[in-house]
Amino acid sequence: MTNLRWLKWATAKHFRDKGLRVQMRSIKLGNVAIDGEVLGKGWKMALELKTPSGRCYSRDRSVI
Repeated sequence: MTNLRWLKWATAKHFRDKGLRVQMRSIKLGNVAIDGEVLGKGWKMALELKTPSGRCYSRDRSVI
């Protein structure tokens, strides 16, 4: 299925290609943790990455 590391890289690359700044790290906001944020001119957008059924698989199909 999806490798979470690749998914984070591809998401960050998408926004960076559009000229935006991306911080892919766990950010704690109150009692919520987000996977990263995109920074634009005068705005911020939170990123939360989801995989099917909340699981991430490695290439050998073992659950990470």
